[in-house]
Amino acid sequence: MIVHEICSASSLVFKQTSEAVPLAIVRGVRYKECECGLREALPKTDVAKIIREIIRENIRVLGIRWLINIFRRII
Repeated sequence: MIVHEICSASSLVFKQTSEAVPLAIVRGVRYKECECGLREALPKTDVAKIIREIIRENIRVLGIRWLINIFRRII
């Protein structure tokens, strides 16, 4: 996961050019080697909490009418 984060950061630094592969040399990164799979490496997430936060922020930004319209479309 650390390698993925470093690659993402380097692509942002190089403005995600499509002409070549971005390359960055990173020194002094400390990491703990793990032979586990991706599911074991990712932190556990509470999906219900994430959905509540998404709805709360959308209501804050877009308003309650937005939420009512979404529910009308679903039902």
